[in-house]
Amino acid sequence: MKKLLLICLVLSVVGCGHTWQVNRRATGVGNTLCARAATGQSETLAGSHSIPDVAFVDGKLAEEMRSLSGELARGYSVKRHAGDVPPPVGDATATHHLIIHTESGAVLGIRLRYDAAGDVFHILSTWTP
Repeated sequence: MKKLLLICLVLSVVGCGHTWQVNRRATGVGNTLCARAATGQSETLAGSHSIPDVAFVDGKLAEEMRSLSGELARGYSVKRHAGDVPPPVGDATATHHLIIHTESGAVLGIRLRYDAAGDVFHILSTWTP
């Protein structure tokens, strides 16, 4: 019985650690997008595996980040939230969503889906909060 309790405790700690790691990586996706845009590197965003932990960044997101580069250069923060945003933007398929804030307030939302099999995030869509 003691061994069973110990195994359950270890598994729960390992599971929490993995969730924490995935959450940290989701925030890192937003920070990488913002940092590259803020430093004039938006052209390096589009494509397959152009940023760590993301399967693909489409040209639309790269262009949105480029258009925000001036604001992002003055400062930004990335807030990560679990789950999807409500409809009509969300459809319950996102595992995380990010809100990018600048001096102007919330300027861009990004919906992410974590793919455990590929150990990457897929960018589902963006919206203006």
